[in-house]
Amino acid sequence: MKKKIIVKRKNILTNASDVLYKGSCIYEKKADGIKINYLEENKETAVQVDMYASKQTLRLQRDGETKSTLNYEKGTWTKGTLSSVYGELEVDLFTSAYIVKDDVITLAYDIYSEKQKINSYRIIWNIQEE
Repeated sequence: MKKKIIVKRKNILTNASDVLYKGSCIYEKKADGIKINYLEENKETAVQVDMYASKQTLRLQRDGETKSTLNYEKGTWTKGTLSSVYGELEVDLFTSAYIVKDDVITLAYDIYSEKQKINSYRIIWNIQEE
């Protein structure tokens, strides 16, 4: 089913906010979660986003110039891999908040490299009927 989606991101460390994507997505309700696919496009690149949101975990795969597979679970440390033509980078992620309520998904997480926090984000996916 096609739905509208707005994806907003806020850098918690700098307070900078932006809209990552505003447009259509393919939305599929599953027995244990929601599957969402959309294509982020801008002047520089296009990124295919595939995500699966269950009540407990979020799996986010991004495929563009840089590829990433990231898993999030509230209160849990996970590892993520970012791959590009320059090589791979493994990061540690700590998910401080993850909420799925109706058609809104909220995620807050910290990114660590070599035990140092390098960034902190909040992302909100707001899904609406077309």
